[in-house]
Amino acid sequence: MEDLPGWDTDQAVAAVYRAHYRSLARIAVLLAGDSAKGEAITQDAFAFMERARRLPASDRALGELRRAVVTRSRSEGTVFPDSLSSPPGLAALGTPGTRLMVALASLPERQREALVLKYYANWPDPQIAAAMGIRQRALNSYVRRGLSALRAFLAREGGDPA
Repeated sequence: MEDLPGWDTDQAVAAVYRAHYRSLARIAVLLAGDSAKGEAITQDAFAFMERARRLPASDRALGELRRAVVTRSRSEGTVFPDSLSSPPGLAALGTPGTRLMVALASLPERQREALVLKYYANWPDPQIAAAMGIRQRALNSYVRRGLSALRAFLAREGGDPA
């Protein structure tokens, strides 16, 4: 992200919003398990930054927003298990992507976060660890255990464990 010299806070937040809102909202939706909740989480993160009337140095702004979205997603809790396992829910559709979503929903929160941020968002490990508030060593453990649990779940449920 480029520096925003001479911009006031409103202009800077608007520029960051235009550049990163969609990707942050997608992550929040995946972490929270609900579109409306994910959108609200992302809006809240941006609103907090604007209410604070400060925008950190441009190289830190995105990192702070990422951490806020991950933290808020965690504190809001997930609705995956109820919405995906109900009879009219996604699990009934039986598509490979749906099975993966159900498998992700079965993971403990931190493992799901680590896998979503690493493999869906494609964030570098240092950024994931910073957003999750953990060390990279802990991140590696969450990823390893999450992948193992996904493989086991998909094998047990007849999905493709690869």
